[in-house]
Amino acid sequence: MTKTCRKCGTAFTEDLKTCPVCKTAIIQTESANQVTASYAALKDQLELVSLKSRWISVLSFFFGGFLGIGWFYLGFQRRGFFHLGITSIIVILTLTFLNQYAFISYLGLLIFQTVLALFYFFNPDAKDARGELLK
Repeated sequence: MTKTCRKCGTAFTEDLKTCPVCKTAIIQTESANQVTASYAALKDQLELVSLKSRWISVLSFFFGGFLGIGWFYLGFQRRGFFHLGITSIIVILTLTFLNQYAFISYLGLLIFQTVLALFYFFNPDAKDARGELLK
């Protein structure tokens, strides 16, 4: 067990109360290996909670789902750009051909973004791109 002077940083292995160099109190420190080993032992029991809000993700999927805003909010940039690209293709095709299937394609997108919103609302294990649970 080592002790370190908090003022000058001198490390000691002896049981001293004050630093012989600068005369300040010596504090006890753990080595980096001990900290890493204790974290590795507890890692499976810990669950990181994201700073991302479940409510904001649900609202962004529901109201901004056509633009992929929910994916961008959660940190999934590739999925967001893919979603935006698919939506753009559907919009371009429906504006170009203006047929009776335009309503069905928009309805499909609406159903898809509603399902995503419900998934992130009711799933207690929903995680963001960093693998952290939503709060």
